[in-house]
Amino acid sequence: MAALPTNLVIIGTGRVAEALIRFLSTRKGLNICVIGRNSARLKEIQLKYNVVISENLNDSAVEWAIVAISDDALKDVISKVKAKWISLTAGTADWRLYGENCSILYPLQSFSANADIQLENIPFIIDGDTSSISNLEKWTDLLSLKAQQFDLEKREKLHVVAVFLNNFVHHIMAKGIDLAKNYEINPEIFEALISETFNRFDMENPYSQQTGPAERKDEVTLEKHRKYLLDGNLSLYNMLSMSIKAIKDAEL
Repeated sequence: MAALPTNLVIIGTGRVAEALIRFLSTRKGLNICVIGRNSARLKEIQLKYNVVISENLNDSAVEWAIVAISDDALKDVISKVKAKWISLTAGTADWRLYGENCSILYPLQSFSANADIQLENIPFIIDGDTSSISNLEKWTDLLSLKAQQFDLEKREKLHVVAVFLNNFVHHIMAKGIDLAKNYEINPEIFEALISETFNRFDMENPYSQQTGPAERKDEVTLEKHRKYLLDGNLSLYNMLSMSIKAIKDAEL
């Protein structure tokens, strides 16, 4: 099995980059250099993780570089990276646009500023040419990371599903909290309800635990709710209620 590269560059200082730095900086024998544009952020990372920092992409001349930056910045940055192998953390990027030595190393997780996410517990989606895939499979295995290979189309579909399961759910929850505050109700009263909602979700039969007035086709209750909603919230309520009713109709 190929050895893990001794020298590794991580390009980026955002949430994904920091999660990788936190994880990789604990590996013995791995020398990490973090490259970014924000000097204050670089210094903060250096103090937290005892890594080398740089603002110069000329310092990326190592065996492996992981690029954890926004999709919009990829083209400009990657053209200046000098590493032998380059992995992008962008889930929907087409590695072929950036060269045969580029690949995908996409952590399927939502990262927040303060969360200490254990990377060994989440799936990493990999993609690239035969050589890159071979390297990534060996290196992720040596790092005790879980890797699965998805091509571009499957990664794009994966990302759509992730948006439904994470971003949209988060948005709905935030909307609910806003409504509670607007109605002068302490949101903490809903903590047990929120916990139960996630605890009882059935991955094998996700519609089995659906409840509520739309599922029951309780138009009286639906109309009562609508009188307390305006504009965007009302449209969202109606759209989701119609979707729930359509699923119920399909089951009959």
